[in-house]
Amino acid sequence: MNTAAFTLFLALTINTLANAQNEPDNLKHSITIEIPNLFLKTISLSYNYKLNKKYELRINPRVSFDISKDNMAAGFILVKDPFWYYNSYALQIGVSRNFGKFYMEPMVYYKNASFEDKRMQATDPDGDSYDIYQQLSRHYQGGGIILRCGIKVDKDNFRFNFFWGTGYYARYYHEQIKAQYAWAAQGVMPGDYPIVSNYWKDGLTLHLGFEIGTRF
Repeated sequence: MNTAAFTLFLALTINTLANAQNEPDNLKHSITIEIPNLFLKTISLSYNYKLNKKYELRINPRVSFDISKDNMAAGFILVKDPFWYYNSYALQIGVSRNFGKFYMEPMVYYKNASFEDKRMQATDPDGDSYDIYQQLSRHYQGGGIILRCGIKVDKDNFRFNFFWGTGYYARYYHEQIKAQYAWAAQGVMPGDYPIVSNYWKDGLTLHLGFEIGTRF
C-alpha cells in the first residue's frame, strides 16, 4: 500500500511538472531550504552550483535545536537515542548527476550533537514498567555517507526538489550518567557518579523530503 501510494505520488508529480523545466544557462547558483525539517526545529539550507549540464555541487549546512518531547508513548520507549533531544550542527557535501529532471547524488557529511541533563528511561527488568531512569548528558561526533535520488524542477528563478535516499553513519559518543533513579522508590540509586563511558555506534538512515528555493 505504501509503495503504491508513493509510486502514484511520484507519477503525479512528474506529470504535473513535466513542462515546467526551464534552465537558462546563466542561472548557475541556487539556494534552497528543506520545508518539513522546520517542524522538527531543524534549519537546513543548501547552496548549489551548476558545474555543467550534468553535474551540480551541493553544500548543505544544518542546525537542529532540542524539541524537548518525552521519549515514552503508551508506556513504551520510542527509541534509545532520541534525535529530538539534541542540539546539533552538520555539514553535508555532495555532487549530483542529472538525468533530465531525475538525479542521483552521493554525499558525505560530518555531524556534532549534544544534550545536557536529560532524564531518560533506562531498563525494565520486571517487564511491567520502566523501573530505572537516568539523568545524563551525551555528546557525539561522527560522519557518514548518503546516496540520494530525486527530482529537481526548475522554472525560471524557482526550484523545487523532491528527494529520497539512504545512508550510513558512524559516531563516537561521550556519555556521563549523573544519577540513576529507582522508579518505584522515587530515590537516587547508590553509585559512584558521574558514570562516564565512551563508545562507537553505527547504523543506517533513511531520507525523504522536499525543498524549495531560488536560482540566480
